Amino acid sequence: MLQMLKIKPFFILLFSLLTLLPGLVVSAETKVLKDYHMTLYKDVQGSLDGFELFTKVEGKRAFFGLTCSIQSPLPLLQVILFDDEIMTDMTKLLSAKVFIDGVEQTLQLQGILKVVDTAEELSNKVRLEIVTERGSSLQQLQSQYKNLLNSLQKGQLLTIELNHRTLEPKDMSFSLQGLEGLLKPNQAVCF
Repeated sequence: MLQMLKIKPFFILLFSLLTLLPGLVVSAETKVLKDYHMTLYKDVQGSLDGFELFTKVEGKRAFFGLTCSIQSPLPLLQVILFDDEIMTDMTKLLSAKVFIDGVEQTLQLQGILKVVDTAEELSNKVRLEIVTERGSSLQQLQSQYKNLLNSLQKGQLLTIELNHRTLEPKDMSFSLQGLEGLLKPNQAVCF
């Protein structure tokens, strides 16, 4: 009888763990709309925790991505370059210009180029950032990113120019078709 009392709590604990564990796994959901692929990340309650949106230049190994997470107060915009698209094998601070449907955006941008050189991957990852002015607030910066995201959603073509005094300039054009349909319902996570 004493042995039976010890076994019963063990089975209750085991049963509880087996029923709770599937709910503790963070899930990911993938969507595709026109030229964009989106991965949505959800927390244990099923609420949106973050997402990644990516597109690529047709026929080239150049990607444009947008990532947002509830852990970050600002979105991450980046260009990822592979193979013949790689600009350099050294980390660099680049000047960046963004054109939406041929119209240059008035934001002052910089590109932080990071080289990934591992056995699995050789790439340049360029994080695009709005240059902050001394004394600017987080709210002002968030407002500038919101305006940029809204402009991206309304456009058809994004052109990014990357420059550094020691490198050949690089410009790439990415489709914006499908971005609005995927971003708009999830944009609140970005800020």
